[in-house]
Amino acid sequence: FRNNDGSFECTCPTGFHLSSDGKQCTDYNECQQTGMCANGICSNMNGSFKCKCNDGYKLSISGLSCNDIDECRENPLICLHGRCRNTVGSYICECEDGYLHSSDGGFCIDKNECQNDNVCGAHGRCINNDGGYQCICDPGYVYERKTCVDIDECLTNPCISGNCINSQGSFKCQCPDGFSLGPDG
Repeated sequence: FRNNDGSFECTCPTGFHLSSDGKQCTDYNECQQTGMCANGICSNMNGSFKCKCNDGYKLSISGLSCNDIDECRENPLICLHGRCRNTVGSYICECEDGYLHSSDGGFCIDKNECQNDNVCGAHGRCINNDGGYQCICDPGYVYERKTCVDIDECLTNPCISGNCINSQGSFKCQCPDGFSLGPDG
C-alpha cells in the first residue's frame, strides 16, 4: 500500500486485484480468461496459474497455452519402416509394404506373410524375412506368379529318341519299341 496525506492507497502485486472497497488484494483467477491454457488444463494458484498440457502438446514459450508437439520432427526414427505424419496432438505411422502397425500404432513391425498357410502354394516352403518373404520350391518346381508351379522339363527335350512325359515335380522318358533307357534315366 502507499500512504497519502490523510489516506492510503492499496496496490496489488501481479496475479491479484483490489477488492471493491479498496482495502484488500484478492486472487485473480486467470483460468477464467477465454483461451487460457488451450489444449491443456488450467489450475489457478494463489496469485498465479499453471497450465498442464494434454498428451501430445507442450507448453508455449509464453506459458499461456499448449502447442502441438511435432513428434515426426522431434524423433526422425519414430516410424522405422514407415513414414511419420504429424497430426494434431499425436502422429500416424504410414507403414511400408511388408510391415504392419504395432498394437499401439506407434511404430511399424514386420508382417509375417508366412502365417498364410498357402502363400507359396502346395509345393513350396515360406521363409519370412524383414519386410517380405521368400518361397523355397520343392525340386521340380519354380516360383512364378506368387506360387510354386511345376517345371515342364519336357520343354528342354531331355529324352533323346524318346517321348517325354511330364509329371508334377518330375518327368520320365518313354522309349520306342526296341529301345531301353540309358543309365542316366
